[in-house]
Amino acid sequence: MQIPRKLNTILLNLVRSFAASIFNFTIAIIGVRTFGTENWGELVSISLTLFVFSFIASWGNTEFLIRSYGKHPALIYQNFLSSLLTRSVFLLLTIVLFFVYPIHIALIVVPLICVQFLSESINSLVVYHHKFKVHILAEIVLFLTVLTALLSLDSFSVSYFLIFYLIANLAKAGILIFALKPFSHRVRGKFDVKLIVSMVPFFLVVFSGWMHSKIELYIIDFFRSPSELSQYQILATAFIMLQGTSSFIIYPFSKHIYRLKAKTVNKIQRILFLISFPSALLGGTAIWLFLSFYTPIRFDISIYILMTLASIPPFLFALDIYKLYKTNMEKEVVRISFVGAFVKLGIALVFVPLYGVLGGVLGVVVSQWVMLLLYKIDRLTVLLRK
Repeated sequence: MQIPRKLNTILLNLVRSFAASIFNFTIAIIGVRTFGTENWGELVSISLTLFVFSFIASWGNTEFLIRSYGKHPALIYQNFLSSLLTRSVFLLLTIVLFFVYPIHIALIVVPLICVQFLSESINSLVVYHHKFKVHILAEIVLFLTVLTALLSLDSFSVSYFLIFYLIANLAKAGILIFALKPFSHRVRGKFDVKLIVSMVPFFLVVFSGWMHSKIELYIIDFFRSPSELSQYQILATAFIMLQGTSSFIIYPFSKHIYRLKAKTVNKIQRILFLISFPSALLGGTAIWLFLSFYTPIRFDISIYILMTLASIPPFLFALDIYKLYKTNMEKEVVRISFVGAFVKLGIALVFVPLYGVLGGVLGVVVSQWVMLLLYKIDRLTVLLRK
């Protein structure tokens, strides 16, 4: 039986989107089991710092370019190169890392950030051209390289692991460049400060998303032990995959949503509503069973119940975000995202020092449901104005 083309696209993008998270999840579990939560927590702390620099350099690039490709197909590679060249100025910030880490660590992590910057930049072309198989292959190569390093370590070494991680990311970037050939077209990019300004709304949305997905990790890193950090990282990674399912389903067709009729978009939204509750329940139960019986991670059942509740809202407001994008109301998305992000930040700052992981989880739950409420109030306001 042949899989319909659209369903095949959805499945491939789900695998692609889940691949990095699943591989990171697997590596984290093996790392914790092999070297202990305390040692692995030190590596997680470094990775959190590196992510900040990679995140700033991305500057909302992917979503901005996908919309740009849809509106101006003839300028795809020109816009890609201009964005790459313009955003590369942010890589200069990595100089700070030479004052943060020992020289032997800084000499590894700065090139690592640059390579990750290149791979992330190509992601917009992967999505637009539906080159999901290539991206999956690249992620598999990265995973196997890192796994080889992890299994070959006799004792825990941050620098040794980072070197292999750099090699793995170089392999991933090489595969993406070879397959998509972003630099083989006869077009020129240009450094354009206006691009940075145009990307600001998209960066702010992604920034708030970063706060939603990672801010409590930074707070746990600051207030609690490396052991708690590494355990929570595994829990959070598992539920982020669950919470992101709705976006993964929509993402391959993001360039088409801007052109669909309201009736069609509402039909898709009803489907997401119907699958939200069973998906969250099944996913939350599976995560609880797996972590409880196959890993050294141990949390109270209340933690899993709360994280499952936090996984429902993303299904219910995912398309509301695209509806606002379609009507050029990115500022409204930014406003709602930041309200939810600062709710999470406030709760985590108060409760993480007192209750550890539970404090971070409370921030996740409350922020997700606050955002859902705000998106629906906003949508109702728009309908009443018509």
